[in-house]
Order: sequence, then C-alpha cells, then structure tokens
Amino acid sequence: EYTGFEEVGEQRSINEEKQNNSENATKAQINTIFSIAKNLNMSNDKLRELIQDKTGKSFSKDLSKSDASKIIRLLKERDAVENQETKLM
Repeated sequence: EYTGFEEVGEQRSINEEKQNNSENATKAQINTIFSIAKNLNMSNDKLRELIQDKTGKSFSKDLSKSDASKIIRLLKERDAVENQETKLM
C-alpha cells in the first residue's frame, strides 16, 4: 500500500545532503581528520593531497560537512586496514 511516506523520507535525505554540502565542516570533524591522520603517521602534505584528490579543495577549512565525513570515512578505512596488517604480523 502506498502511504506517501517513502517520498517524504527520500526528499528529506536529498535536502539534508544539499544542506551538508553548503555548511562548513565542524571543528570536531576537522579535529577528527587530523587525529586519525596523526594515528596513521600521515604527513600534512599527504593529508592535503588526499583532501584535494577526493574533494577538490586545498584546505581543511574549506571542507563542507559532507566532504569532511567522506575524508573521515576514508581515513578510518585506512586505519582499519593498517590495524589488520599489524595484527597479522
């Protein structure tokens, strides 16, 4: 049975995504990015390169909330892979 709720839920997600793209990343997100990068022994140059490759932006201060979330997710994936490799040794 069609309730109409499905469309409302989808529209909300689209609106939230648009809003996240226009809002600057929070300090907590930026701090998380640098914290994970530090744990990975990633240099600032490598981090900047990653940010530029994935978002097209040169500086962390220019990241939107969704950009920051993407970078955090990528860094966490790298961290998980490195932790797995360490455990295997």
